[in-house]
Amino acid sequence: MFQANVAEHPEFILRVPMDGNFDMGSGSVWVSFTLHYNQLFGNYTSTWNGPSTTSTFFNTWDMENDARFYDDRIMPLTGLNQGFLYDQQFGVDGVALTQRNGEPLVFVPEIDLESSPENAGIRVIKFAPNPYTERQFSSPNDVPILRISDIYLVRAEARFRNGNENGALEDIYYLRSKRNAEGETLPALTSLTLDDILNERGFELYWEGHRRQDLIRFGQFNSAYQESRLPMKQKRYIHCLLLQWMSTKI
Repeated sequence: MFQANVAEHPEFILRVPMDGNFDMGSGSVWVSFTLHYNQLFGNYTSTWNGPSTTSTFFNTWDMENDARFYDDRIMPLTGLNQGFLYDQQFGVDGVALTQRNGEPLVFVPEIDLESSPENAGIRVIKFAPNPYTERQFSSPNDVPILRISDIYLVRAEARFRNGNENGALEDIYYLRSKRNAEGETLPALTSLTLDDILNERGFELYWEGHRRQDLIRFGQFNSAYQESRLPMKQKRYIHCLLLQWMSTKI
């Protein structure tokens, strides 16, 4: 459902239809500004070495058994894993890429917002780019607003919060059974906590715009995470200022 030019996927309930024939503006396409400067392919000729995920989230994953973490189907045309980009990166021709200083392009989880090398941060490619596009700053990937996976996760959370752990486990198991990597099997969970459910929401819905609301609902929005340096009191003060500013814009 995250491949280029997929529209009527059976998991979609509500989606934003996209068209690769129309430019979106240079700041609107994640593929272009998350990739390193040297990760060029097809008509993707300008990449900005930008957004990454945190090591906090990256380290929650089953990196061997989960198809949502590693999927090599777009690699022959892009050189990219569809999922998380980590360790040594390669071009379409299979040649190991380097940073601009000539050192190997090996993405690492550690990030220092004040001073980081070019390889800092695990990059994410969830929506497959179209390497043949004539418009790099467009997107052929429909954006899911609601899909059936989220419904299973919502029901699992509701069941768990109402004391029905077995029912919640059934929903989580059903979803995980659909996300096995080729030739692998995601281990079945034998028990659940709210943290487990939050993690499952992350595995299924990452890069789709749900995380902030999930962290608030699960009481973890102000928890410590990578590069979270501000004291709690200062964070809350900044949050209040942002809310005040937003209220003047609505």
